[in-house]
Amino acid sequence: MTPAPVYPFRGPLATSGIENFRDGALRSQRSAYRIEIGNDGWSWPTGAPQSTAAMFVAQGLMGGALRAAVADHASRQIRMAFEMESLPLSSSRVTLSDLKDKLGVPRPKIAYDLSPYTLDGFAESVDVAAQMFALLGVKPGDNYTSVDKTAPGYFSYKGKDYQYRGAGHVIGT
Repeated sequence: MTPAPVYPFRGPLATSGIENFRDGALRSQRSAYRIEIGNDGWSWPTGAPQSTAAMFVAQGLMGGALRAAVADHASRQIRMAFEMESLPLSSSRVTLSDLKDKLGVPRPKIAYDLSPYTLDGFAESVDVAAQMFALLGVKPGDNYTSVDKTAPGYFSYKGKDYQYRGAGHVIGT
């Protein structure tokens, strides 16, 4: 949540990206990643702006007060997606499950694992995000980044909680 409006929800979904974390000597220590700067507010992670309106309705706002609150909140939403390189691992694969669909066809069984190399990239990206938010004037209490410990992409690494939300994979599957 930026301190001043950035007016998302206008134009393309992604306006730009930061590619500087894909190359360099640090690649020997952690995975590469890129940062996508989204122009869709918090639509992908939270369902905004509909979820923003629902939040304020649940707080009892109506009419002009609701419109003003949604306009203020939604105009200051910024989304950065950290797209992480994930090394191919023999433990990450798609095989056939014992479960079958209604036609008797085996359903896919997806196994996905993260290497320490990739996990170190996650850890660095969270630190980079905190630095970027600070430069943008985002106060720690306004950082709505959340980790859902019940979600399939949740994991803990070196005492910190993380969550990945898959939107694609740069090397297949």
